[in-house]
Amino acid sequence: MRAVVATPESGEVSVSASSVPFGALITNMARDHQYSVLFMEGVQVNRPVTVHLRDLSAEAAMRRLALAAGFALVVDRVGRTVTVADSASYTFRLPLHVMQRLVAQYSVGGSPKSMVP
Repeated sequence: MRAVVATPESGEVSVSASSVPFGALITNMARDHQYSVLFMEGVQVNRPVTVHLRDLSAEAAMRRLALAAGFALVVDRVGRTVTVADSASYTFRLPLHVMQRLVAQYSVGGSPKSMVP
């Protein structure tokens, strides 16, 4: 017997596809999980993608599918939409106490006059 540890990405989504157009695959996956899809300019929806995903959450599966096609996926859980783009920015929120513990130590040496030719 082997223990299975659940992770935040664990779920019931499994997909195997070989050389399938990315746009059709992500649209069907999103629709199956009550999401709509927006494609930003520059996203090649006909780009063929090959993936083998197993036991992931819908969000994790869609993110990995987009990554396999070379795109970023932004999920709006409240609006139930996913946006596919060439690039995206992520914001990481750290608790204040973590930031307050950060310390930088450095030393500076040398004479500026010695750097002049």
